[in-house]
Amino acid sequence: MRPFRLLSWITPLLAVAALAGPAPADTNPPVLLREPSAPSEARPGNRSGAVLRSTVGGEPSPSGSRQPQPTAAASATALTPMTNRAFTYQGLLRASGTPVSGPTDVRFTIYDAAAGGAALSAPQLVTLNVSDGLVTVTLNDSGQFPDSLFDGRAAFLQIEVRNPSGAGGFTALTPRQPFVAAPVASSLTPHALVRGGDSYNGNPVVTIEGRPEVYGNPEALRVKASATENLWLSFSPSALWADSERGNGVVGVTRSGTGVFGGAADTAGWAGYFAGNVRVTGKLLVERLHSLIAINSVGPLPRSSAAFTTYGGTLRIQYSGSGYSSTPNTLIGMTVKIDGVAIDQTGIFANQSGMHMAFVSKEWVLPGIPAGNHTITLEAMSGTFTDSGDIFNATVTELPY
Repeated sequence: MRPFRLLSWITPLLAVAALAGPAPADTNPPVLLREPSAPSEARPGNRSGAVLRSTVGGEPSPSGSRQPQPTAAASATALTPMTNRAFTYQGLLRASGTPVSGPTDVRFTIYDAAAGGAALSAPQLVTLNVSDGLVTVTLNDSGQFPDSLFDGRAAFLQIEVRNPSGAGGFTALTPRQPFVAAPVASSLTPHALVRGGDSYNGNPVVTIEGRPEVYGNPEALRVKASATENLWLSFSPSALWADSERGNGVVGVTRSGTGVFGGAADTAGWAGYFAGNVRVTGKLLVERLHSLIAINSVGPLPRSSAAFTTYGGTLRIQYSGSGYSSTPNTLIGMTVKIDGVAIDQTGIFANQSGMHMAFVSKEWVLPGIPAGNHTITLEAMSGTFTDSGDIFNATVTELPY
């Protein structure tokens, strides 16, 4: 049995986007990368010209020439969504400066800090037959690391080695390797198209989930379109455009909150706009669409309501009353005022004197009413008498436009 030796780990090369990051300029690469054999493929002025291994496309050709592009069938296959979050890790393992060979146990664990901290995953143990110190391993191939870890938070990969396999304890290699963003994956390219696979049975193309432990109001997705200014033509930027052709453009579901919420930052915007038909199958609650009985009392006139508050917009006022005349064949009635300004009159022609008669019930729609407190006043017209035998009513409804 080979005696246990203290292992040293030369800074590894991470061969996938999940762990790829720029190497310091003054550090020699720990893994020897092969130069292209065809000088014509290297860009002028670039003498490093490393060829990266690919776990999908195979090895570069011996001549260093470009490989044929995938066929249409191959392209269609490439659009198949990934079934897991597997990634490749590569490195060079040495013991006392000598590359290690033979069966070796390597254990990988994700932590939340570069040193100390808490483990975010269970260890993934891999036994490799190492040759000349080269370690290549596929991690998370069976979902050993929770998907919730890959949400952009800082995470570090701890690597522990035991050589030979099964003999002695593990040696933790330092430093832990940080998860860093790949140049392209850290931000979608402009006009990027995300293609999903089978979306039957409600399976979404993309699922964005806000972390529940965030205080305040966690946001699962924020979309912003910059406004256009100083242009000859007027454009309307769309922060979110939903087009399902025949299905539902936007679906909002909640258990106790609001499925879809829209707000306008000022009066120049609209919280919601619908260019077509709108159908509501449940309760429709509009704060501006409310009614109140401003006046409901007996005479005599005049009668004024208590102050009531509106959001500003359109009011619909319904009013009725009664009265009598001291002489026959006289028009009797009342004047309706809002904030002291007459808006309408209603009445009836009295054929007999002293007989209480009901005025014609009417309504009036007033647009452009400012927000704030308002009052309604009912006053008797000339020649009209009222007393405790007459009843008066005024109802106000604020319309949502």
